[in-house]
Amino acid sequence: MRSPGELTESPVSPPSIIDPPVEESAPTARQLRDELAASRTILAVGGDAALAAGATGEGSVVALIDTGVSDIDADDSLSDPTDFNDRLHSASASFAGGEQVAGGGRGRLSHGNRVASLIASARDGRGTVGIAPDVRLMALDADGSCGDLCFRADDSAAALRHAANNGADVVNMSFGGDQPVSFPLDALVAAANMDVIMVAAAGNNPGSMIYPAAHAGNSRLGGHLIAVGSVGADLSLSDFSATPDTPGQAEFFIVAPGEWVNAANATGAVTIESGTSFSAPLVSGAAAVLKARFPWLGGAEIVDLLLSSARDLGESGTDLVYGRGLLDLEAALRPSGALAIPTAGGGGGEWREASVLSLGPAFGDALSGSGVIASALAVDGLGRAYAAGLQQGMRPHNAGDFLESRLGASDVLDRSGDSERGRAALMGGGLSWSATPNGRGTAFADWRDETAAGTTDGRFGWATGEAGEAGRFSFGFNMPAASAWTAGADEDAGLFLTHSAMAQPAGDLAGDGEQIAFSGDHVDMVLHAGDARQGDGSSYMIGTRLRGAGGFAITHSLVAEEGAALGSDGGGAFAGLADSATTQLFGLSFERPAGAWSLRLDTTLGRSEIGGGGAHFGDWSTVWSTAFAASASRRDWLVEGDRFGMAFGQPLRVEEGSVHAELPTSQDADGSLGFTSTRLDATPSGRELRLEFAYDRPLGDNASIQPWLMLRHEPDHVADADDEALAGVRVRLDW
Repeated sequence: MRSPGELTESPVSPPSIIDPPVEESAPTARQLRDELAASRTILAVGGDAALAAGATGEGSVVALIDTGVSDIDADDSLSDPTDFNDRLHSASASFAGGEQVAGGGRGRLSHGNRVASLIASARDGRGTVGIAPDVRLMALDADGSCGDLCFRADDSAAALRHAANNGADVVNMSFGGDQPVSFPLDALVAAANMDVIMVAAAGNNPGSMIYPAAHAGNSRLGGHLIAVGSVGADLSLSDFSATPDTPGQAEFFIVAPGEWVNAANATGAVTIESGTSFSAPLVSGAAAVLKARFPWLGGAEIVDLLLSSARDLGESGTDLVYGRGLLDLEAALRPSGALAIPTAGGGGGEWREASVLSLGPAFGDALSGSGVIASALAVDGLGRAYAAGLQQGMRPHNAGDFLESRLGASDVLDRSGDSERGRAALMGGGLSWSATPNGRGTAFADWRDETAAGTTDGRFGWATGEAGEAGRFSFGFNMPAASAWTAGADEDAGLFLTHSAMAQPAGDLAGDGEQIAFSGDHVDMVLHAGDARQGDGSSYMIGTRLRGAGGFAITHSLVAEEGAALGSDGGGAFAGLADSATTQLFGLSFERPAGAWSLRLDTTLGRSEIGGGGAHFGDWSTVWSTAFAASASRRDWLVEGDRFGMAFGQPLRVEEGSVHAELPTSQDADGSLGFTSTRLDATPSGRELRLEFAYDRPLGDNASIQPWLMLRHEPDHVADADDEALAGVRVRLDW
């Protein structure tokens, strides 16, 4: 019969021995896979995911108060072929009568070895792998002063004090007694005050937990002690496992596999074990993995992380059977709550989910290859850093946008081509209207939960005179900005799909809105105010074209964007990339007939000043951009009234510009973040060149057919993008 000061726990069933494989050479990949598969308890608690992520406990120290991890044979020579010998801590020791004695442990029954193997067995193909295979193990033999597998309270307390004083991060205690005096509370409190994590087996007798596990939930321990029960392969509570008596104990109770567990004894042989003795080391090893991965977290924080990430079993929430649930190391390693990208000044930063960037077409794939963006970190609610994955929030320009915006275009005033439209004569001019279902949202619709689904966009326009005629005047509501320049339209008006993007790129920087356009003998003027091209901002455009003798013309456009920059839209950490911009575009054009053909050349130089700036991006340099187009067209080519044209050019492309970036890219052992500050080149990797062939053939008085072919080299200014060939037919019906 045990005295109150004697603590013991023995396995539920005698171990069966499986001879270990004898391997001389390095393990093969298959042997490592087989070893991990054989360590099925590790798989059940997410240990395989931790190993795959490189979370192996390296740098942490686990103290094992048990029978020791070495065996002494009949000749008193040390014989210990286990695969964690080279990671035994120098402070390993034995205790008797409350004092440290010579030697590092005896472990004739090998209980300590089997427990230790679940924590620290190496990945070497020898049969088992521990949940923390790179941890340092402090073997503390406190057994034997009252018989085999018998732990006196003063010996165990002395071992715990020794562990705390010698730098143990975690202490595993796979033993216990049924009285509070079985393990002095004061020793546990002293270790807790030194921020040591303590893990104790619940016991192998159904009902109340043994001590020290039964001390779990004691307020004096500050959340540093966690009690561990056992579940079987079906994740139901083992019939031998003790359970909490009170809600307070249940809050610090967790379960892990403890039936038919593969372990290794002192000779290295694989044994089959059962008992909460073999559940506890899985939790101890998991705590060591977390401490190594996040060394600045306190012991109570790691205990809370293990408890809060546990997989709920039994009744919903904490209960008196499974406590907080099943150990889940994979979940404990995942971020806790939403991720934020902190600022160098120590601010809370921007939410990762809101960090979305949609660059305008002129930028192409700029910034996509940035190393600092790819290596940026985000932190969770516990200050743990994870890869932010900012590059995943960078949405490339949609190659089909320019086609979608033009396939409905018909002429100066009517380019919707969707649900309802019409035109009529009014006050000596032409009246055009349309109504279009609007399902568009903002660039951050998912985050802001702001969509415009179910609403209707309506367009209304009025114009006098014919396209290209001096004295033409027009105005409209909810009109595309690109249509404003067609007030002085030439022979090419309505023929090409994308000519304006190359010849008059200002129209592609502003969104739909209200506009007034006037065309005189030698001057065209445009005023347009509306939405930004992307996002929730606004824009306005003022343009003047002076036409001189000989077909020459000079154009100046001013486009001001609020909440956008060169058609870009950014949020979260990317907010500083697209706050506002003022762009001036200077154009020179030349047009003249050549027999039956009309020839035209347009060149544009853009200068943009991008303002604002966020916590991570800002301080733009001046951004320079270019565009050019050359076209040839003729009428009455095959039949009377038809038109044929060819256009070649480059849409607006950023030629020079940079932006400052400052992002967290490293985390030190104390949890502090390191920031990288650099300037990023904002030019794209390629240069898009377009060649378009277009034909417009009338079909009676109120219809026409318009086939076209477009070739794109390095589309969207992406150097390694495949060249594209696009073809289509547009049919126009007027009524």
